[in-house]
Amino acid sequence: MTGETLLILNGPGNPTNSDLQKIEAACVERCNALSVKLDFRQANAEEEVHRRIVRDSDNYDALIVSPSAGALGGNVGYEACRAAIEAIMHLNKPVIEVHIENMFRSEVQSLRPLQVPEGGLGLVCGLGVKGYLLAIDATYRQLMSRAA
Repeated sequence: MTGETLLILNGPGNPTNSDLQKIEAACVERCNALSVKLDFRQANAEEEVHRRIVRDSDNYDALIVSPSAGALGGNVGYEACRAAIEAIMHLNKPVIEVHIENMFRSEVQSLRPLQVPEGGLGLVCGLGVKGYLLAIDATYRQLMSRAA
């Protein structure tokens, strides 16, 4: 499966630059092993989130999105990601939401899943950086099953 492109989009308030660089390096390594092209991005504004997901949808075959890191990102990343994903659901591209933290722990009150009405959105949370790698593996399997 060569030629498939995966967009990983991190919304506002996600990890520090050095942590994000570590996450990106791990994602690049995994995608290289799977022969998947990776476009790894950070979007800090609502318009950029929309542009990357909706207007640039011809440039990727699957999407992994980390909307925001709770209170740091506020609802800008969450609402923009949710609206943008709803706008592309008809394209039937695999979409997986990733959160480093476990949003279901009682002390983590500011995170919530995107919950798009059409379904088709996977969720990985609470597994740290490994959550990104699991999302890449799941996306790869989805893309492979479509190609078969």
